[in-house]
Amino acid sequence: MINEARLKILFAEDNLEDLELAERELRQNGIDFESKNVTTPEKFIEALHNFKPDIIISDLKMPNFDGIQTLQYSLLYDSSIPFIMLTGSTNEETAVACMKAGATDYIIKDRLSMLPFAVKEALLRKESLSETHLLEEKLLEEQNKFKTLYQTIDMGIVYQNAKGEIVDANNAAEKILGISIEQMRGLKSRDPRWRAIHEDGSDFHGDSHPAMVALRTKKKVSNVVMGVYNPKKDKHVWLNITALPQIDEKTGLAYQVYTVFEDISDKKEIMDALIKSEEKFRTLFVEMPEAVAHHEIILDENGAPCNYKFLSVNPAFEEITGLKSENIIGKTVIDVIPDIEKYWIETYGKVALTGQPIQFENFNSAIGKHFNVRAYSPRKGEFVTIFFDITESITIKEEIKRKNEELLKHITVKDKFFSIIAHDLKSPFNGLLGLSDMLSDDIEKFTKEDIQRIAKSMKSSANHLFKLLENLLEWSRLQRGTINFNPVACDANQIIEQNLSLNKSLLEQKGILVKNNVPDKTMVLCDVNMLQMIFRNILSNAIKFSNKDGKVEIKTNSISGKWQHFIIKDYGVGISEDEIENLFKLDRISSNVGTSGETGTGLGLILCKEYIEMNKGKIWVESKPDEGTTVNFTLPIP
Repeated sequence: MINEARLKILFAEDNLEDLELAERELRQNGIDFESKNVTTPEKFIEALHNFKPDIIISDLKMPNFDGIQTLQYSLLYDSSIPFIMLTGSTNEETAVACMKAGATDYIIKDRLSMLPFAVKEALLRKESLSETHLLEEKLLEEQNKFKTLYQTIDMGIVYQNAKGEIVDANNAAEKILGISIEQMRGLKSRDPRWRAIHEDGSDFHGDSHPAMVALRTKKKVSNVVMGVYNPKKDKHVWLNITALPQIDEKTGLAYQVYTVFEDISDKKEIMDALIKSEEKFRTLFVEMPEAVAHHEIILDENGAPCNYKFLSVNPAFEEITGLKSENIIGKTVIDVIPDIEKYWIETYGKVALTGQPIQFENFNSAIGKHFNVRAYSPRKGEFVTIFFDITESITIKEEIKRKNEELLKHITVKDKFFSIIAHDLKSPFNGLLGLSDMLSDDIEKFTKEDIQRIAKSMKSSANHLFKLLENLLEWSRLQRGTINFNPVACDANQIIEQNLSLNKSLLEQKGILVKNNVPDKTMVLCDVNMLQMIFRNILSNAIKFSNKDGKVEIKTNSISGKWQHFIIKDYGVGISEDEIENLFKLDRISSNVGTSGETGTGLGLILCKEYIEMNKGKIWVESKPDEGTTVNFTLPIP
């Protein structure tokens, strides 16, 4: 049965993306399975023997071999294994060729939502054919036994006298009943040692035994099913019994009876299994999410399709279409949908009469869903329509396309970004290398003051290089999602003062006056390290783009008692509106030189925006060329 053991699926697919989509489609439709994928003939043959698949799903076209080859290998190995061909071709001739070659079904890759139903249908068909085949073999075997009854003596025959006592029995009776002829002689049908039962498990009383009924009524009693206990097997065996009374012509009395019986235990198991299989198929029909409707085509006097009748529909069909089974079963489509186009009657009529399946996609605007519709004929004059919901598949494909476009965009942005980084890292390195060469080659020519001046320049280059690398590392951590985030109550003024202290020498060199109007104990809820990075980058930019003897102001105010609004204003070179729009865009990042030749990557403000937004704040910039720049940002108050 499909759900009794975990399904084993052998894939032959060279496109891993198609493989992933197929497996995802199967799992989303409730199919539990383990799978193996191969891409060469040798691996496929090895998998047939070692993996022992329940079903095979193969791509039609692959670099190393094709689906027709895999189908041939499969048929040679075990023709009963269902084989589903996946193809990107919508060519009808391709589909016909696959089916003629022996494929169980074929699925177009653009319509993978049909794959789960095809798998379920193939396995159910295999199961049904297997069970039917067993039943047919058993029936044929029993017919052959009957024809050669006396030669092979495969059916049990018991001879009983007028009292119902067993006088004799054949060897088959010994085997079936599990006792010897000697043990049977003298026993009657009503003897409790038989433990005779009906099919429902109730006791089968001896007087109702076919032999006793035949003796009493003097008529043949046929096809009575009875379970009797076989002591050798320690279980009941099931018999189909026929009793033939022998009548004395003079007295008209029955003087003996021949009881012929067949062991139908295996057949009964098969029949029980068939019943269970039908129940499972019915359950699948009722529970499956796809809408299914069974129809009978109606022909006019010329034999042309003119209408069709609803025979059955499943609950999913009712839900999707809004048509209730009690209102449509037994009715024609023209009764139900009077304005139906003649095209659909002719199209479905062709399916019902020729047996040629069709499939097409349709969008239901009323419920906003895409469906793949498949129609096939289970028998001539009838057709079944199945509606597969492919909305999710289409959505996934569109999402994959969107993600690929985004990825390409990010790659392009990063390429540009790294080219800027490489350029901006080169300048401080060149400065360090040049100054170090001067000291190593001609240090004796320099005075103490020269060496001190060179050392300061080297320190400046090293500090600048450190800031560049620090920003780059922070950005890298953000992209990889490895940065620690621990928001706590922070004193913003304390962090501002720390950063001003770090920039003291640069402020003195440029003669910049900083007015910090932020009160002590101005508390915000923020990650401490991120807040350090935010103020360090914004203050560094304010100093970098301020003119000599310039001024930088820092102040704050509260917004609704919930947000702390920080304002950092310089009176330097300023920027245009176009430049403001690109400040926080990685694909528009640019490196601008400061008023004293300072360089940078332009990454600082991007990091600030990321960190501020991670801490639930906002950042914006106001600026005019030659008038200076004001950076505003908010952070929550704890």
